[in-house]
Amino acid sequence: MDIKEQIAFQRERANMPQKQLQQTIAVLEKLYEQEQALSQTEVMAYAAKIRPLIRGSEQNVDIFSKDGELFWAQNAPIHTESFSYSYNKPLQKAEGLTEIGRITTYHRYGGYYAFLRPSVDEAIYQCPKEWRDKICAFEYHAASDRLADIYDSKLDRHVLTTIYYAGKIPASVAALPIKW
Repeated sequence: MDIKEQIAFQRERANMPQKQLQQTIAVLEKLYEQEQALSQTEVMAYAAKIRPLIRGSEQNVDIFSKDGELFWAQNAPIHTESFSYSYNKPLQKAEGLTEIGRITTYHRYGGYYAFLRPSVDEAIYQCPKEWRDKICAFEYHAASDRLADIYDSKLDRHVLTTIYYAGKIPASVAALPIKW
């Protein structure tokens, strides 16, 4: 179901209080506008300049690590796969980055809500416009390691905090190809 179908479904069949329905539809409409505002070519260009980060150790990284070191994440196709799902080995330690800001972001999942699979394109679409040319990286942060706590059934999305960073991408990371 795409976002437009989701909005129509919520309007026709939603079984929730009016205020909650309005909030849910507002989030979905904003997500739709953000996705429509950038072409695939534009997203690919930003993906070359904005790379994912992930926390953990040199042996293992994952989206639920809160206190681990920050690493540049393995490359994955930016729309069809998630760097945080299948790739648990870091590329190299991330250094010299400055946090620009944090926002709440919303993410589709792969087939079953228990599969947390946020993609790079979602971080780019949802990034505030005024930050896009200032940042070089982002990190997803899950508030809980229990998927039920971060899944919003009304939105049919996982809800994460995305942290955006300024700095410089190492040449070895920047040289990795970007695939849709």
